[in-house]
Amino acid sequence: MSETPPEISCETCVAACCKAPVNMIMTAKEFKQHKRTMDLRVIVKPTEFPREVPTEDKDRPGHATAGPGLRVPAGFGLYELQSGCANLNDDNQCSIYRQRPMCCRDFEMGSPACLKLRRDAGLDGHLPPLEEDVPFHLRSLTEQLAETFFPNRDEDASTGGDSATNPEPLALAEIRTLAARETAWIASRLGQCDANSWSRRTRCANWDVGALARHLTTTQRFASEALTAIVEGRPAVPPAEFTGDRKATVRAFDRAARDVVRALSQVPPDQVQGKLRIDDEEVEVEHLLQVLAMELSVHACDLADALGEERRLAGDAMKATANALPDLLDPGMAPKGAASYALRSIAFEIPFTWRSNTWLHEAGPDPCRIEGEAEAVLLYALGRQSFEKSDLSTNRPDAARAFKRHLAGP
Repeated sequence: MSETPPEISCETCVAACCKAPVNMIMTAKEFKQHKRTMDLRVIVKPTEFPREVPTEDKDRPGHATAGPGLRVPAGFGLYELQSGCANLNDDNQCSIYRQRPMCCRDFEMGSPACLKLRRDAGLDGHLPPLEEDVPFHLRSLTEQLAETFFPNRDEDASTGGDSATNPEPLALAEIRTLAARETAWIASRLGQCDANSWSRRTRCANWDVGALARHLTTTQRFASEALTAIVEGRPAVPPAEFTGDRKATVRAFDRAARDVVRALSQVPPDQVQGKLRIDDEEVEVEHLLQVLAMELSVHACDLADALGEERRLAGDAMKATANALPDLLDPGMAPKGAASYALRSIAFEIPFTWRSNTWLHEAGPDPCRIEGEAEAVLLYALGRQSFEKSDLSTNRPDAARAFKRHLAGP
């Protein structure tokens, strides 16, 4: 897709994507939550298995199109929003923005479907004709998510097999944007903490907010040193673990975060595919960048949870996290419940197999499948959500519950 014209934004729209009949892939929980304010027609109900659903020919209701259907992942159902969404206010703003369904969150501004809907609503007539006139009814919102994760994937590729389909790593410019966004949010919340909130427990084992803040400060100091070493062409020297009281930690995090954002702007793009020596080990720069993005994003959610706020992983954060996960498996932790796993969502399929006393990033026989919404799969894999409180499905519950013991991470 060509670069989005600067005139294209949600602020210049009439919420066209919320007013036309659209296909929505939702969990049973989301359907129950939103069916009172959305005119939803059930096409298929959620099941424990992924499946292809034929797309209806809009000119001949009840008849399937000749083209490919929509892939609905395990744990999701397919629904059609038949008329306008009652959650829109008079200014075409979403009144439930923080609680909107994941498929709405994943709809990409400037995507072919977005541009098509804007044209159908009478907007953008002064712009050149669309390069690709995509029939919107043949594209679900979740397909837009798949394109966000896999921009160069062949149209016939599927996420339903057992092969690895990791999203492409975030580009350097995307890392800069994510780091600036997440560090600014974390700094603002840490600065507002009083003594009581500083001692609140987080969902990270044995950490309160203060311990999480000190860890984030250490992480940012390490990232700043590593990025500077990349620019200067020298080995990196990891800093000592940061210690300090609340006020000192807030100041130190803010300084370190600013240094990271500044250093990211100085890293030459051609160095991203290189390696960096840290002590006696060589680390791929690209992996280092993805882990940095994951650490910031996941710990921002941890902080929000401890402070009683809602914060979810953005699309770029999910891409970085899914890309970094395979390298976080503990090579010394032999499995007890399953010798292979497959983390599955519409956006990725990440297999792990134990072979020759190590974890390999490849498919294995009879894997323990952990399937569902992309964010839920990632947060569960990182130990942020219990299986009982998630909307995930699995073919082997005991093995699924044991997955986090294999995975180091934020």
